[in-house]
Amino acid sequence: MASIPNHLFVEGVDDRAFVDSILRQHGFSKSRLAIEGKFAVESRGRCLQIHVCGGFDKIAPKLKEEYRPDEMDAIAIVADMDAHSEHRWQSIAGTLARAEFDYQGLPGALPSEGLVHRQPGSPTLGVWLMPDNVSEGMTETFAGRLLPADEPAWIHATDVVRTLPDSVRKFRADRDHEKALLHTWLAWQEEPGCRTGAAVTKRFLLADTEPAFRFMGWINRWLDLGADKSQ
Repeated sequence: MASIPNHLFVEGVDDRAFVDSILRQHGFSKSRLAIEGKFAVESRGRCLQIHVCGGFDKIAPKLKEEYRPDEMDAIAIVADMDAHSEHRWQSIAGTLARAEFDYQGLPGALPSEGLVHRQPGSPTLGVWLMPDNVSEGMTETFAGRLLPADEPAWIHATDVVRTLPDSVRKFRADRDHEKALLHTWLAWQEEPGCRTGAAVTKRFLLADTEPAFRFMGWINRWLDLGADKSQ
């Protein structure tokens, strides 16, 4: 069985499902190499395995565990910026500069269009920090942008979550506001409680919007440059 050439590392299971759903709305489908527990999709002959790391702090050890530069065309990381916009990229860049990876010449700041970095003798590298490589936030922030700004239920959900009394709110407003907002809105759709990835598949969240096109532009640049490396 042929090895999978491209590897994408995400924080959690829901992140994998969300990214997978975006990919499938843009022409990807389950890969024939998706066996033995491998979660893999492909498009135009480009096969991609998506790995779940179990949190931001576990990306580095998972990447080290899976890293086989002689067998890989491309590797990428998709993670949340959270409230650490000044430090997230520096943390990832520091990891990638370690001896076991030895990526050199990485930029001081993550490009707004996402990083695609080619280095002779190494897999083509990609990095995307949700929602847009610049703003604080997370996958749920990105997901909320897959709706028209004037979507009535979203506007109402925004008001509900924003005005929730402190005596009622159990989540941390400084950390989990975007999650609460998205899942409040999802609770009002045709299938209340739908997970984020399924919401893309069911087109509650729209993958033919500008943020999704920007994300897919980064995915395609990364994969195409990786494929070019293998030729």
